[in-house]
Amino acid sequence: MSSPFAFDIWEGIYPDFASAPATDAVLGTGEGAFEGAEWLGKMTARGERALAEFRSGGTIPAAAHSREYPLAIVAALTPTAPAPTALAPTALAPTESAPLRVLDFGGGMAGGYAGLRASLPEGRSLAFHCVENKAVCDVGRRVFADVSDLFFHDSLDDVPGPVDIVHAGSSLQYIADWASMLARLSRFKPRHLVLSDLPAGDIPTFVSIQNYYERRMCHWFWNLGDMLGELARLGYALVYRSRFEGVYLGKAGPYPMDNFPSGHRLGFSCNLILSPVSERP
Repeated sequence: MSSPFAFDIWEGIYPDFASAPATDAVLGTGEGAFEGAEWLGKMTARGERALAEFRSGGTIPAAAHSREYPLAIVAALTPTAPAPTALAPTALAPTESAPLRVLDFGGGMAGGYAGLRASLPEGRSLAFHCVENKAVCDVGRRVFADVSDLFFHDSLDDVPGPVDIVHAGSSLQYIADWASMLARLSRFKPRHLVLSDLPAGDIPTFVSIQNYYERRMCHWFWNLGDMLGELARLGYALVYRSRFEGVYLGKAGPYPMDNFPSGHRLGFSCNLILSPVSERP
């Protein structure tokens, strides 16, 4: 089968380096493939660009940039306590672990579940609780009827606590009293609070109207300092931050806000990971 590119990036199948008819070494007395002018030119340009992005200023410099939600990675790095045994219900079992408990607030059709579940090693127990409106939950329960570790809830009060991770991806901005909602979520005592695609940055805090097809709904934008201040009041401290590049009107990039005054244009939303202050070293 021919390659769609002008040349083949890789050629041949060999058992080891000695058998492959390479004409250039990776490294070697200044003549290796990673020592030539092509490679050094690319690396110099990348380094200069990375340094400029690091020094770009702002609450979140351009060097911290992501196109993915961090939920799955946080889940993979979150250990779970061994589960109690029947003989010792308050003790820790030596071989079994309690499931990783995730609360995904405003999780849509459990959009975060499949990627998280697939990225965890086999045998890792999971209890994924998706909180959404009743219409979405009704469809979700039908679509995922045979998935045993995914649960849909149309009320936050129905989610069993505590949980290991609370995640809110592109959802908090639609809550009128967002500070009270954060307080409710914090009562689940998560070890990690993950806010993905959060519209917060170096702008004032304000509300705008989002046009969605024929509908018009309220939407928060935050000053990042205001958001972090409220989270600190709830006992959570920032451990990770990045810009998030979403897709708007079919195009990846910053928020399309050219119709706003320059001081109110967000640019990129952000991903935040926080942990309880009491658990930090």
